[in-house]
Amino acid sequence: MDINQIKRRDRLRIAREKGSHTKLEWDEMLDFFENTCVKCFGESGLYHVEKDHITPLYQGGSDGIDNIQPMCARCNASKGPDRMDYRPQLSDLLGKELPNEYKLK
Repeated sequence: MDINQIKRRDRLRIAREKGSHTKLEWDEMLDFFENTCVKCFGESGLYHVEKDHITPLYQGGSDGIDNIQPMCARCNASKGPDRMDYRPQLSDLLGKELPNEYKLK
């Protein structure tokens, strides 16, 4: 294991101590946002979304569901250290109220 893998593993362990999410919670979030990227609303044409930590793990973010949002690979890669929570925008667009468990603590 190289030094970067060790650092990532340690950051994830610390993040999970602050909060973690289950596969069911992630699946429910994907359903809520209709498997759509919360940043580009699917305009990238990439239909697979991945987990983005709103506050990145290397900046002390948790792995809790309140710190995760679905993004396409393009938007996630371009986000960098930005801490923008895009979930409220897509929630409004879909005409849905953002669940309390998704709100940043």
